[in-house]
Amino acid sequence: MLKTLPLLLSLLLSTSLLAQWQWYAEETDSYTGKKGLVDQLDGTVYIPLEYDAIAIWPEDSLVTVTQGGKKGIFTIQGQRILPTEYEAIDLSGKMGGQLGLYGIQKGHRWGMANRAGKQVLPFEYEGVMALTPDLLIGRTSGNQYHFFDGKGNHLFTEQCSEVRAGFDDYTVEIIREDKSRYFVDKVGRPVFPDRVVDGRWTDHNSLILCATLKPPHGTPVPGAAGLLTWEGDTILPCVYDLITPQAGKRFLVKKGGESGLTDGKGKFLIPLEKGSLEALGKQPGDMFRRGISSLVQNIYDANGKLLADSCYVYRDRPAEAFLGKLPQQRPDRYYSIRRGNDQSVAFFRADGRQITPFEYKEFTYCSDLHPVLALKDGLRTAFDLNGKKLLSGSFSYLGFTKDPKVLIGKRANEDGYGFIHLDRPDAAKFEYETIAPCKAFYFAVIKGGKYYLHDPSGKPLSLEGFASIGTTGREDHEAFRQQHKGKLVARGRRNFDTDNWVAFDEKGKAWDMAPLPDEAPEFVEQEVVPAPMAVMEEMAKPVPVPPAPPSDDKVHDWVRGMPQFPGSGGPAMIRFISENKQYPASAKEKGIEGTVVVTFIVEKDGSLTDVKLEKSISQDLDEEALRLVKSMPKWVPGRTIENVVVRVRYRLPVEFSLK
Repeated sequence: MLKTLPLLLSLLLSTSLLAQWQWYAEETDSYTGKKGLVDQLDGTVYIPLEYDAIAIWPEDSLVTVTQGGKKGIFTIQGQRILPTEYEAIDLSGKMGGQLGLYGIQKGHRWGMANRAGKQVLPFEYEGVMALTPDLLIGRTSGNQYHFFDGKGNHLFTEQCSEVRAGFDDYTVEIIREDKSRYFVDKVGRPVFPDRVVDGRWTDHNSLILCATLKPPHGTPVPGAAGLLTWEGDTILPCVYDLITPQAGKRFLVKKGGESGLTDGKGKFLIPLEKGSLEALGKQPGDMFRRGISSLVQNIYDANGKLLADSCYVYRDRPAEAFLGKLPQQRPDRYYSIRRGNDQSVAFFRADGRQITPFEYKEFTYCSDLHPVLALKDGLRTAFDLNGKKLLSGSFSYLGFTKDPKVLIGKRANEDGYGFIHLDRPDAAKFEYETIAPCKAFYFAVIKGGKYYLHDPSGKPLSLEGFASIGTTGREDHEAFRQQHKGKLVARGRRNFDTDNWVAFDEKGKAWDMAPLPDEAPEFVEQEVVPAPMAVMEEMAKPVPVPPAPPSDDKVHDWVRGMPQFPGSGGPAMIRFISENKQYPASAKEKGIEGTVVVTFIVEKDGSLTDVKLEKSISQDLDEEALRLVKSMPKWVPGRTIENVVVRVRYRLPVEFSLK
């Protein structure tokens, strides 16, 4: 039976987990079971592996730790903020690292501390929260809400059923016991004038959004919304179901299943029509879309100009391997728009400026410094974010590097890969059999069957070729730091006839290293232990003669020493797939997901041959799974129990999940 990776591998490869793959990750000490935080780039231990549990809060760059039932807080870089002595710590909602404030519990009462570790509210409350850095709240019995400034000085008290953040950073929404509501400012003063019964929003200067008015200022219409000047003049009458303020003093207006957009003077920029209208961003000037159905939309700019009709708009995520790891990544500022009549796609800025024409199938964004990659008829090209085409000719593959001016590419109808410098693209040489990523954006390239290390810009670091070069694990970094300075960026082997490995530093220098403990040879003699009599009698029976060593050409489905991905085996392969897998946009749009199964032969030199599909999902997912496997570096070949290197067929599931 062919060997299949455990279910754990499939789970680790799910899109939901890959989206969280950042520099830092929780690791567990294999001996003690204790947990800590480790930099996946260079193996640095930021939080020691001595806690019962840790929880990473990436939005706040914080980590909560638990030890003996008590909790504490570290920054994600390992700086201790609060000692491990609290019953509970609250980082929920707007509380947390973004505001630099934390709810802390002792003796079943809540207090609050700031990012410097100083306690700003005492342990006196049933609950605490922070609306802004300078507006803290403690709740006592009887629904008494006490408001404080950022230093813990008392401002005012309200008795109500609930308190919420207001419509801006200067207001607080108070929900009364009867479910009615009103707004106060940060010192407890009412926000709206007396004539407004149900104020919803104001710019504090000239405009007021309200639901009803007190006579004689207007006729109350329960539940209806209108727009007034601060002096009381009507801009939009109180006859609409809902009015929502937008950036740039624009307002979304809804009434009876229709929606439209007005400016601050009540002029309709987008008329009231059937379908739900919504903004695509939060910046002034961002586009709007009207949903006719789930897959048919009309797109407008902020002034009401129709940019595309009967289309579908979606956001392109940054390339998976670079997500959250490079500066100026703003995927929320770009959209792909696919027209319904011919299914062609164009790339737009969020403010409606069109970057490419409607003639492509999908786009891949990395950062505002990188080009955007476009796919058409199975071939790729690159544009800068002003719409200038950067490459001549067509490419069957294009990928990013850390350097915005360098791409990885493979020309159509050619076999070799190369590094393309965008300031001189015609000088690129496509001379490599494979280019595979290592840690810190370095690359292992294959030329003439040998591996060479290149830096993040594609520059070769050594003229010496190796039998393999791959990604690293924490144990590799720990072993390297014990003997050398600097950072480990890759590991490899000079040849497969030794258990020694080679460590590569940032300058590409190769250091010979002894085998790690878990890399000791499998085939060692076991200590002889006297067996019980019943077992001795069983052992006395004739024993079959072991088979002769296999022939050189036989392909095995299973051997004692199965082939392994170079580096740390399974974990290294998971990293490779997570950093290289690209979910085809066409499959995303159609909601196609599932597991593609690929089989291949690991040859005696570690190369992969006879790569083919065993289980198909769809053409685009099948092609991506095959591309992934074909781009893999050479593996550590399989060995029989007699320690003979042989050819082995391997079965690899590649999961594509939209969850």
